[in-house]
Parts: sequence; structure tokens; C-alpha cells
Amino acid sequence: MTKTFICITLAALFFLGCSNDDSGDGGTMEDNTVTIEFSQQSGADLEMNSGNLPVLLLAGTVSEPSTVTISDTGTGSATGGGVDYSFESPQTITIPTGSYSGSLATAIAIPTLSIVDDNDIEGTETIVLALSDPTGEAILGNTNTTNYQILDDEAALVQFSQATFFDQERNGGNLPFLLVTGIVSEPSTVTISDTGTGSATGGGVDYSFESPQTITVPIGTYDGTSNSAIAIPGLTIVDDAMTEGIETIALNLSEATGNAILESETTTTYEIRDVIPCENGMVNNFSCNGYDLLGQVSLSTFSASSGNDIWGWTDPTTAKEYALVGLDDGTAFVDVSDDENLVYLGKLPTATVSSTWRDIKVYQNHAFIVSEAAGHGMQVFDLTRLRSVIDPPETFSADTRYTNIGNAHNIVINEEIGYAYPVGTQRNDAFNGGVHFVNIQNPTNPVGVGGYGNNGYTHDAQVVTYNGPDMDYAGREILVGANETQIAIVDITSKTNPTEVATLSYGNLGYTHQGWFTDDHRYYILGDELDEINFGFNSRTLVFDLSDLENPIIHTTYTGPTSAIDHNGYVLGNEFFLSNYTAGIRVLDISAISSGTITEKGHFDTYPSNDTPSFDGVWSVYPYFDSGKIIVNDINSGLFVIRESD
Repeated sequence: MTKTFICITLAALFFLGCSNDDSGDGGTMEDNTVTIEFSQQSGADLEMNSGNLPVLLLAGTVSEPSTVTISDTGTGSATGGGVDYSFESPQTITIPTGSYSGSLATAIAIPTLSIVDDNDIEGTETIVLALSDPTGEAILGNTNTTNYQILDDEAALVQFSQATFFDQERNGGNLPFLLVTGIVSEPSTVTISDTGTGSATGGGVDYSFESPQTITVPIGTYDGTSNSAIAIPGLTIVDDAMTEGIETIALNLSEATGNAILESETTTTYEIRDVIPCENGMVNNFSCNGYDLLGQVSLSTFSASSGNDIWGWTDPTTAKEYALVGLDDGTAFVDVSDDENLVYLGKLPTATVSSTWRDIKVYQNHAFIVSEAAGHGMQVFDLTRLRSVIDPPETFSADTRYTNIGNAHNIVINEEIGYAYPVGTQRNDAFNGGVHFVNIQNPTNPVGVGGYGNNGYTHDAQVVTYNGPDMDYAGREILVGANETQIAIVDITSKTNPTEVATLSYGNLGYTHQGWFTDDHRYYILGDELDEINFGFNSRTLVFDLSDLENPIIHTTYTGPTSAIDHNGYVLGNEFFLSNYTAGIRVLDISAISSGTITEKGHFDTYPSNDTPSFDGVWSVYPYFDSGKIIVNDINSGLFVIRESD
């Protein structure tokens, strides 16, 4: 597809009209459209509060009368007509003219929706609403239905917070607890029993627990979250220093008294997990050296066919660590904060169709996601939403989507200045598939401000605020692009006037794929994705000396122990973490890189079948968590969490 710029001068009409027919993003975007969707797929509040009701999020501009219809689907369990709630269905909502940000600041409340606080003990009831029939400039977004739960306040609903828990034996944490929702107005109890069906041994061998035991639920108001949860007394895990794999404890809730009633999660299984150490070069059937296995999440758990990119996010408020896992059909979010306690929180589906390629980066607690899927654009997801997931896994919706690009192979972010750089877009777009400049300082309102394409298609890149030895460029914003047949160094400080600094090539070039600066910005470590196949090398990693950005030179070459293809690699201090496809993760010691010496210090091979040069195994790695955990995404097997051996 092509992008055509048509500019027509109509002097008689006293204006210059200019239209941009951008078919490269999978569809033409009108000047004035507003995307409408529910603020959440599911919400809940106590009957007496009637809060947290769904609202309509709008993103875009409305210049003419526009409407959308909201209907009660009738599939919820609550009774309308003023019994449990009131709502006029269907009803047509008029969207006032104006501009909308896609956030709660410009949201529209749903008229006539109100909750009735009755005196009946009913448990949780639901209302299901749907959006349809947009008119004028209104179009529907992704979240077209919403399920609102009316949490009964005449009873206290008691349940385990989820059906399964787990943690490492040495931590003994992340134990099951009780969630209570509603008002306890009289003495109330529930009974917790060890079912005896778990594989762990009680009585202080693997764990201690007095069973059965009666738990008193104190009088008070409970919001159904961990803020008002009740711990299970006496449940402790014993670290016996034995390698036993996974052992389980199964607990059951029964015999509610007073105004406590049991909700859906009345059983839970807790898994006591050993860290599986790398011993004699193996973890299970995985070859290893110096790295232990903390846990895995399979592709089947994600309901996906293949994995690709991976990135991480640390919540600045809670210090929890999360894996952002690229999949063929979306992005999965996994809480990895408690070592092996891998909690799959949910998935953000792909914006259009599935694709082998997806890439993720983070800025200001938001994930920015691109894909080779046609018309995908750039999804933006507020990661702080992961704090409030109660019933995982959820299906998430994007907070906004930037559609001034269609497909993109990768995304680069310079977090110091708040700009995103989608690369590898359509080769016939305005920047030849090069680099697009997008201001993301307001993460949910990305603004395109130009781009650079003088060096052709950019497959991947790194952008830094330069702090290296070349003082001519100190403090400048420098892009180093892996451009298929060359490395391109570009000064992009001025978004209106980006300037080529240098280009360079090298011998036996197959496909210039991806690279990363050392922390001092002196050396650039590059992977060529096809040289192993085309020239029969073992894994080859090239190092360039960029002390003089205008005159870069090859510094040294490292050759790995296998013929596997090298893929994405990242620097952390004196280590280079190399995704090596069928050879897994290889960790290289680069402390002596100035002398040209690079050695392998360890590895973890997630693809035990072979080490041949094929596109299987590890796609990417993220080594930047403060905890030392390293998250790995394997194309064929999914998420691995590993850590350097003690």
C-alpha cells in the first residue's frame, strides 16, 4: 500500500486544503472521530455504596451530533425495574461536541443507572451492559460490554482470594488468605480444613496447620480486597533444605455461621516450590551453567501459539516486579515479584490480528506495544491497573491506541525525554520504514512529530541521551539503528532536523539485526541474525568502538560455543545477556571488553532439543530487575524466570 499526499490550492475559495490519505496503518482515520468504550470490562462495589459504576471513555474529537446506544443485555443475574437496580434500556447517549482524551477526565457517566440497596441476603448479582449503534462521528472501541457486580451488603461473602497460590519453600510467603465482602453485623465464623489430598506432609515436616479450625470474622465492613483480608492463623511452611520439587496443600472452607456466607472460591491449593538449582549442568532437562530455574509459565497457560519479545516493569509504589510477555495474539502480564510466585494476571489482546512479531517497552508506568500485525498501531496500557486485579487472568483493553502508524517491527523509548520511536514500519511510508518520532510525555496522548528515513528501513535501534567519550555529542540524543545492511548513527536531538552522523558496515554481513551500548557509551555490541546461516559461523557477536561517533570502527568479535543464531542482547554493567535462539540465554562477561576479551560466564538453555541455527528457542531476555531475577521468553515454550546461582 502507498501513502499519497494531495495538496490542492483553491485560490477562489481562499484556502489551501491538504489531505493525508494514510492507508499504511490499515485504514483511513477521519479528522473527526471519537472512539467510545466502557471504562472497564468488569467492576464491582457494595450494594450500599453504588459506586465504581461503569462510565464511557471517549478518545477523539466530535464536531457534529453523535450518539451511541447502551443496552441491558438481560444476561446478568440482578433484577432490574427497581428491584436490584434501575436502568432505562435501551437508551441513546448524545456525545457533546468537543475533544476527548480517552481518560476518566473526559468520561461520560451512564444516565439512569442506579443500584437499589435492599435488605435481602442475595450474594453477588450482576448487570451486563452493551454498546451498539454509533452514529455521526462515533465509533466503538474494544470494550463494548461490561459486567458490573453488585456485592451484597446484607451478608459477608467469604472466600479464598484465588484457587491456587504458590511460593518458594525458603520464603514461606504468599500464603492463602480470606477475602471478605460486605458487612458483618453479628458474630460470624467459617471453618477451614486441610483436605489431606495435597502431596506435602503436615505436622511440621513440610508445613504446620491445625485442622479443622474455626475463624472468627470480626464485626465490620469489608471491601473484598486485600486491604480487609483475613490471614489464616497457624499456617506455616517448613524449609527442610531438601530438593523435592512441587508439593501441595489443599484447604477447604465450610460451615459459615452468623451473617457470613460462602462465595465461589471455597477451595484452594497452595504449592510449596523448591528453587530448582543448576546441578551437574542440568535443571530438569535444561542445560545450565550458573543459573537456577525459579519458575515457568507455558504458552498453553497464556492460550497462545508462540512467544516473542519480553520486557519488565517494577511498580514504583509497591516494588512488585512484572513480566510483560509478548505473544502471537497479545501481551501477557505476569507478577514475578515473589521469586517463583508467578501469577498470570491477564492478557491484552492484539489490536487487530495475530502476528509472530510483537515488541514492548515501558515509560512512566505505561507499556507501549507494537506488532507486525496489519493496522495494529501502538497500544498504550496503564500498568498500574495490574495492582487491582482480583480474579486473574483478566482480559484487558488498551488505554489508548496510536494509529498514525500501521504495523511496526519494534519500538524504542528514550525514557529520559519521553519519546517513543516505532521502527520497522511499512517500507513505503513517509520515512521508508525508518524511525517515527512520537512524543509520549503524556502517555495516553501520544503525538507524532516527524521521523527519519534517510538510511532506509530500521529493523531495531537504541536511542540514548549520549554520555560517552565523544564530547562533540555530549547530551545529544543519539540513535543507533540496525538497518539490515548497515549500522546508522543519527543525531535526533532536533525532531525537525535529524542529522546522519555516520554509517558503517562489516565483513560477512548477513542481516544487521540489533545492538546495545555498553554503559559508558563507548562500545556498541551487535548481533547479525543471518551470518551463522549464510557463512557457517558459530554464534558471532560484533563489538564496535564508538569513541568517535563520526568514525566508528570494529573493535573485536566474540564467537560462541554453538552454531545457534544470536538474537536480542542487552547490557547490564559488565554483563551482556544474549538471546541465542536454540542455545538459550548466554551471559557474557564484558569486564575486559576494552582489551578485546569477552568470555561466557554462564547460560540457561530453554530449548534442549538442539543448538542448530534455526529460529526456535529464546527470542528475548530482560535482566534489569533489582531482585536479580531474569525473565526469558521462549518462542516454543513461553516464560522462564531464572536467577544466578548462589
